[in-house]
Formats: sequence, C-alpha cells, structure tokens
Amino acid sequence: MSLKGELRQATNQAISILQDNYPEFVARQVFINVPWWYLAFNKMISPFLTPRTKSKFVFAGPSKSAETLFKYLTPGLELVPRRNRAKFNQRTDDIL
Repeated sequence: MSLKGELRQATNQAISILQDNYPEFVARQVFINVPWWYLAFNKMISPFLTPRTKSKFVFAGPSKSAETLFKYLTPGLELVPRRNRAKFNQRTDDIL
C-alpha cells in the first residue's frame, strides 16, 4: 500500500473513531475565535462526517464569535467574564 493510501486509511479510521464515540457525549460543542486555516480544514473534512456529527460542532471565526456565543449560550451575557463584557457589548449591539 502506498503512503497516500495508508494516510487515507488512517484518516478514515480516526474520523470513524471520533464519530462513533466522542459526539455521543456532546450535545453541541461551540468553538469561537477559530483561525481561518481551521475553518478551511473543517470545510475539507466535513464531507466525510455524518450530518449528525456535523450538527454537534459549531465553529466561528473572530468576526462571528460574539454572535455565535449569544446564539448558543443561554442566558448569554451572564456567562461572559466581566472584563470581556464591554468588548462583547460593542460587537453585539445589533444582536442583543
């Protein structure tokens, strides 16, 4: 088997293990301030994930972090540390 084939097989096995085990424990995992390269990587691997697994992970880049936090976290602002509330208020005036 070629190196490319072995890499593909190992990647498929890793994805299968993660899909079969980890998402079972998670209702929804929210990642904020995700760098652009990870968003690109996620787009590349997402076709290999089941719709159920994809629905359990939310990724937001720096420009969408506040919006994503307040969409998925309830009661929202109370969960944001005091030192960061002003920053989130500035970004989310139109959201709140």
